[in-house]
Amino acid sequence: KKVKLDMIKFYDLIAAEKEALMLPSIAPEVAQMFQGKLDALDGTGAKIKLCRAELKDPARKNYFRMIAAMDFLIDTLAEDALEDLLPYLGHEYWRLREHSQKLARELVTIGAEDRLASLFAGTKDADSAVGILEVFADSDSDLGLDLAKGSMAHENPAVRQAAVKAAFALGGDEFLPQVLAHLEA
Repeated sequence: KKVKLDMIKFYDLIAAEKEALMLPSIAPEVAQMFQGKLDALDGTGAKIKLCRAELKDPARKNYFRMIAAMDFLIDTLAEDALEDLLPYLGHEYWRLREHSQKLARELVTIGAEDRLASLFAGTKDADSAVGILEVFADSDSDLGLDLAKGSMAHENPAVRQAAVKAAFALGGDEFLPQVLAHLEA
């Protein structure tokens, strides 16, 4: 027997729910297990080596271990860990992309914007460049605005698009004439 639902009533029922259902996650357990492996190692160098080994291959699907490794590297190395985050700033998997961008944004707010801009200048990977521009777009950075302006002429269309978005996010509506002038050129 088919059951017909009025979709508007169904939506209203879902929207009226005060508390969203929290789905179970293995993230805390994985982080705890990874921390146990870190605690078993002697010295910071060995711990950094383990974290970098975990982040070596962005195609691996050990997402929560990668997130735990990113957290340790940021806590230990601060802005020196940005190079380790670079392949993940534009990663195709949303958890890794959002987490690495969140960590990078936190570093930019405490002064790592020059380091991130130099990584942008040195990267050949368009996805990483897009990720860096997205970090700057959310971090209210004057250097990020300058970088976005200069990147509107990038050879990669995805980078150009991210540059325009970042420029609007940082420069506001008054930046529209500059974008239009650039597009006409």
